Amino acid sequence: MFKIVADTNIFISAYNYHGKPEQFLLLPQLGLVKLFISPEILNEFKRINRHKMGWSEEKIRQTLFHIGSYSELTYPAISLNIVKDDPSDDRILECAVAAGADFIVTGDEKHLLKLKQFQGIKIIRPAKFLADFYGN
Repeated sequence: MFKIVADTNIFISAYNYHGKPEQFLLLPQLGLVKLFISPEILNEFKRINRHKMGWSEEKIRQTLFHIGSYSELTYPAISLNIVKDDPSDDRILECAVAAGADFIVTGDEKHLLKLKQFQGIKIIRPAKFLADFYGN
């Protein structure tokens, strides 16, 4: 079973706009892949939804509970400094390394997708992951 870390933008897109990110997040909910998340990813999710999306604390709490129901919390023991232009992306890489992930799924064209892979972890878009997963 694939081990995956989803960038915060996948959760933001899935829970606010739906589309491919939402379709991708169905895979761990159905037990088809193993999704890992870190406290730093959850904190960024909370901050963005609170301040940019105007979510209530109750909606944030319920959504975090839902995310927790289909993901495994991991605590990265390393600190990376790879993405100079956006250090928050280093938190995604740290989580992926700690989880022993096969993939990072992201929509981040400026930084993460440009890497293509990190320490053997493939970095791809949700649409590409879904197409490859279902053999399309």
